[in-house]
Amino acid sequence: MRARRRAVALLGALVLVAAVATAWALWPKAAEAEATPRTLGAHPVLPVRAKAVVIDGAAARMKALSAELSKPAGPPPPAPLVPAPGVKTILLDKSEQMVTLYTADGKPLDRFQCASGHTYPRVGTYKVSSRKPSSMYLGDGSTFKHFVIFTKADTGTNIGFHSIPHDKAGNDIGGLGVPESHGCVRLADEKAAFIYDWAPNGTKVVVQK
Repeated sequence: MRARRRAVALLGALVLVAAVATAWALWPKAAEAEATPRTLGAHPVLPVRAKAVVIDGAAARMKALSAELSKPAGPPPPAPLVPAPGVKTILLDKSEQMVTLYTADGKPLDRFQCASGHTYPRVGTYKVSSRKPSSMYLGDGSTFKHFVIFTKADTGTNIGFHSIPHDKAGNDIGGLGVPESHGCVRLADEKAAFIYDWAPNGTKVVVQK
């Protein structure tokens, strides 16, 4: 009887050991099978975990593409003047508060923001007549540089391009992009300096609404 019990116990232990050994041997293959796409006919079938990775990756790419497409577009490049005017031209667009510079053959050279007045300068075609390295607005004592004059107000006050004016403490008065000047065309300092050197007397100035 004791011998039979020992035999049964030994047999049970051997079966348990065999089952553990078999499970241990098959475990890496099962894990590998989970990570490897199965096939259903001619089409691969991804496991759930792999499907999640693919979906997350596609979502990330779609989000990046959407962000790229939603970026605000910059201002369109200016078109060449037709026909070519034969002289340098400065175009002021009051509705967009933008100034465009054209070379003598009508090709656009630069385009940048400005701040004109609400009334002045009036729509029309003018010519640069004179310039002053610096000047002052008597109404508030503000000063500005690189004054390129091309017309006058009804009161006889000179109107032209110049840098953003400064108060007596040296602070900027106003900014760019909205019509808030006394009547001239305010520009960033470096743009006003460029026009001062680039546009000789006789340069055409076109003001449009």
